[in-house]
Amino acid sequence: MLYKTIKTNIVTEIIEKKSRFICMLNPVTDTNQVEKVIANVRKQYPGANHYCYAYRIRNDGNVIEKYSDDGEPNGTAGVPMLNVLKRQDIVNILAVVVRYFGGTLLGTGGLVRAYSGAVIQSLDQAEIITMEYSWQLRITVDYCYYGNFQNKCLPLLKQIVNTNFADRVIIEAWIAVDKLSRLLKVLDDITTRTAHVEYLQQDFMN
Repeated sequence: MLYKTIKTNIVTEIIEKKSRFICMLNPVTDTNQVEKVIANVRKQYPGANHYCYAYRIRNDGNVIEKYSDDGEPNGTAGVPMLNVLKRQDIVNILAVVVRYFGGTLLGTGGLVRAYSGAVIQSLDQAEIITMEYSWQLRITVDYCYYGNFQNKCLPLLKQIVNTNFADRVIIEAWIAVDKLSRLLKVLDDITTRTAHVEYLQQDFMN
């Protein structure tokens, strides 16, 4: 189970006929974060003519989508922004475009191109990451098997959280769900079924 999102915030700007379109992309996971980001954007860019936005957020296997034209002609800002996010199949993301009017009307087509273009430019510069449904495990092996564990199991793991060298070696690590059965088989093979595996939690991991 996978989804794409952005790693960090990004801000870019385009200018169309002296109007400034400042686009901010933010990783978000719930609507409370969305409200806070939009409020902060309004404070950061006071006096703008429009604060348009679109977001897509995963929620129990579904995707919540919402947009706002914030006073621009209906369908010329929020919808084009949302459509860019949908075409990229990217979620847990909020796009906000702030417009400072430059004195020249852009028309319906010009607005659509400007707002969608602002988001496209930001996405082109953003670091897009793939999140994968994973297990965090606590794996315990005898010292005599640790060398084989490093050689054959480490390549299967997404991230090592902690390694504790006590009476036995205890490794806490994340692994993608679709690689779990392979890991368990390798562990059985290299430790003659003496390894102990605890399942700690599940989450999406990069």
